[in-house]
Amino acid sequence: MSDDPVYTSDEAIEYVGLDRQGLRQPHESLRWLCRTGKLKYAKIGRRLKFRKSWLDDLVERNAIRRPETRHAD
Repeated sequence: MSDDPVYTSDEAIEYVGLDRQGLRQPHESLRWLCRTGKLKYAKIGRRLKFRKSWLDDLVERNAIRRPETRHAD
């Protein structure tokens, strides 16, 4: 068995935080990420499934990196 859990669309939306960004239709945002190739997914029947590692990759790619500031001592 894999250590990489598989999430449903609802779980993926919650994990990535699309439901906390004030979007009216977070499911459409998730579908857009899939259609544009920004998020890997597996289609099983009519359902989309997402591995946790794929969601983590999406978050990591879109993370804003701020340079560390040095304070003069």
